[in-house]
Amino acid sequence: MYSVVKCATGPTDRLNDTRFLRYNCSDSTYSDGVQCSLFCDLNLDLVGARILTCERDGTSGVGIWKWNFGEEPYCNGTCI
Repeated sequence: MYSVVKCATGPTDRLNDTRFLRYNCSDSTYSDGVQCSLFCDLNLDLVGARILTCERDGTSGVGIWKWNFGEEPYCNGTCI
């Protein structure tokens, strides 16, 4: 039997540095396959992955957020 997998938290909840980081998701259910595009407030540069996807974890079977490639996303800014 196949059950629907959902990510229990928002897409940025497991990231280390979420200052200024915002997202826009394809669906608010956070179920398997939902993708969220990332962007930064204040026109800061986004470093790392630009998309997070809710996917079934191969080991635990629960939904987790994975980035598409590169390093963990964060907003790169300098305080003046």
